[in-house]
Amino acid sequence: MGRRVYEAQSKKEIAREILQYLINNPHAEDSLEGIARWWLERTRIERTVDEVRESLEILLDRGLILARRGKAGPARYLMNREKQGEITQFLK
Repeated sequence: MGRRVYEAQSKKEIAREILQYLINNPHAEDSLEGIARWWLERTRIERTVDEVRESLEILLDRGLILARRGKAGPARYLMNREKQGEITQFLK
């Protein structure tokens, strides 16, 4: 893909993110810096959190990581040491 095509797609995606934010928050207004920092970064973080959640589910299903749940607070994830060889193979 050529650089110009990539840049055009990137700009179109950013424009879509701005419009989606405004649909979700119809009373929002902000400066250029505020939009870049708060609107777009927030959208990317939310998307990233969803992607990480789905990836953790894959790793949990394969038994490569474990979820440790305490009485308070969110689950904590750690390597399943019994699967270290499998993890090494997964990384290749």
